[in-house]
Amino acid sequence: MRFNYRGDFQKYIEKLGKTPLPPYIKRESTDNDRDNYQTVYAENVGSVAAPTAGLHFTKELYARLKKRE
Repeated sequence: MRFNYRGDFQKYIEKLGKTPLPPYIKRESTDNDRDNYQTVYAENVGSVAAPTAGLHFTKELYARLKKRE
């Protein structure tokens, strides 16, 4: 796919895009969902998903688990 866009493409995508929500959430996404429905696994800008299986892994819990290695 090729995009013919001059400017800050990431800002353009953030303006037009929506955070995907799990199908059982019956509402449109909000700005807060970008953080609330993201997991600790998303390291790259633009990484989005409806990651319900990993939502219980907060940054704090993930850090505690890493200390036990």
